[in-house]
Amino acid sequence: MVVRRRKRSRIILFAAAVGVCAAAAAFFIRPSPPPLVVKPLHMNELDPVLQKLVREKLALAEADPWNDRHHGILGLVYSANDMFAEALGSLEVACRLEPETPDWSLHAATAESKLGQLDRAIDRLSATLGKHPDFAPGYDSLGHLLLQSGQPALAGEKYERLVSLAPDRVYGYVGLADARNRQGRYAEAADLAREALSLDPDYKTAHHLLGLAYRGLGKREEARSELARGIGAKKRFMPDDSARLLAGFSSGIMAQISQAEFLFDSGKHGMAISILAKALKSRPNDTTVLNNLAAGYLKTDQPERALELLVRAAGIDPNQFATYLNMTEAEMQIGNISEAIQQAERALELAPNLGHAHESYGMALVAADRFEEARVQLTDALRLDSTKPAVHIALGEVCARLDLMEEAKEQFALASRRMPNHLPAHVNLGLLSLNMGDLGQAERALASAERIAMDHPRVRLLRKQFDETGNHQDRIRSDEPR
Repeated sequence: MVVRRRKRSRIILFAAAVGVCAAAAAFFIRPSPPPLVVKPLHMNELDPVLQKLVREKLALAEADPWNDRHHGILGLVYSANDMFAEALGSLEVACRLEPETPDWSLHAATAESKLGQLDRAIDRLSATLGKHPDFAPGYDSLGHLLLQSGQPALAGEKYERLVSLAPDRVYGYVGLADARNRQGRYAEAADLAREALSLDPDYKTAHHLLGLAYRGLGKREEARSELARGIGAKKRFMPDDSARLLAGFSSGIMAQISQAEFLFDSGKHGMAISILAKALKSRPNDTTVLNNLAAGYLKTDQPERALELLVRAAGIDPNQFATYLNMTEAEMQIGNISEAIQQAERALELAPNLGHAHESYGMALVAADRFEEARVQLTDALRLDSTKPAVHIALGEVCARLDLMEEAKEQFALASRRMPNHLPAHVNLGLLSLNMGDLGQAERALASAERIAMDHPRVRLLRKQFDETGNHQDRIRSDEPR
């Protein structure tokens, strides 16, 4: 990080005359050092178009380092190109220089959430809305973060406020529908999703949420139709005053990667891989492109092709932790568990405070039946990033293998609360509760699972075991002496 200091001038702050003939007295102070201008650590590795844009914005910030807008816009450039550590640094400078501008706090919170700092992002946005209670985009983002952290009731309060501030915009209704679905309040969710669709009939996220609500209400045909219309849904956030700038700053290779990511999410894997392969031809030694194309191959069950690219990436930059995380997954898919563990250990060595690194190592240890060690790693993964229900489920399964049934049930319950429409969480919770003799918990989990997918084989198995256990209990009671 480089700082350039301008020559500091003396500023007259105060002048006073003492007595009739006294000379004026002037008091001088020097201004504090100018704030840091955040620069990328590897500027020369950036895409040429992006590098040019970054240098332009850096020059403006260095020429006038006390101007919050220069730091804020530089942060938006970084954020638009997935450089979230640099984005957070620049945006925090902008927040300090102009604490009354809520836009900078909003984008700083977004960067924190992307870096896995969910609690800090929630605290920042909550404080911002305390100062700016009518800042509508802030409620949209805060509601989304609260949903990610498993707090749908509190998220619902934020979205209710957003609806009151912007009743003619789709954002509050969609967010509130999501919250109500997660709370199991499906009739309300359906009404809210329909209200959103009255404002934007083509919004796929609203169709998806309406489909989930219908499924919860047992309306299978309607649910199937709406879920089909919601395929490829991607949440849109309510724009703030700087949103248009942010969209225009997506540049060069990062724009191609973002486009490929969207295509992967939409199920268009071939198109996404084609974009990344084309990018690799123009940047054959770019480890970011190599990793993203490898991740694409992993998504499409081509681990050998992925591994070939990842070995190249490791040779170019042996200190990029993402390469070893992807190599872990590739080796796991191939079935080379010992190799997967070695790659996971290297990733953890490079990124010891990254939840994903502990998760990856933990899953490799599970594959090797090293459950005690896996439990430690998965617990650390949740300590660092508690937003992934799948990790709760994995930890619950490990605890069950270790005969730690209460801890396993707690993990399955946490997963089911944080992702109410995630079928494996409810099925696992139900099966474990049955085995532990907790018929009440098992019945509640079964009801949730049947609302999601009554005809799924695992749900039918859970129903069969529940009925058999219930009948067995009835027979025991009938045989007891009266």
